[in-house]
Amino acid sequence: TASDCVLEEKKVKELIDNLRKDAPQEIGGVKVVKVEDYGNSTCSDGTTIQLPKSNVLKYYLEDGSWIAARPSGTEPKCKFYFSIKGSDADDAASKTEVFHKAMMEIIALPFEVSTEFFKTWGEVYNAH
Repeated sequence: TASDCVLEEKKVKELIDNLRKDAPQEIGGVKVVKVEDYGNSTCSDGTTIQLPKSNVLKYYLEDGSWIAARPSGTEPKCKFYFSIKGSDADDAASKTEVFHKAMMEIIALPFEVSTEFFKTWGEVYNAH
């Protein structure tokens, strides 16, 4: 699942720089157990990422979910990608909303900025 946050271009850089400098310790009440920084090819567990450098941050959560953040390459947006582990579809949908809201709080944006994402996501998810 993906979500976009439209911002001014310099705000996107600032947002990613802040996430890189001050990684969240928890997201939506779930502990962050590992952080991968593809821009620096580093991982919080001390390993090196063996992929081409890219301005992407990825947060692995204790429940098996992960969230990635990156700036758009063509628009003044920050993109978030969510891979959610839930006990069933309803649990995964609920966790997605919790994690999405938590990320908006972490980057200090009102949750309402991107709630349209959930309407679209729900329509796509329920169609499958």
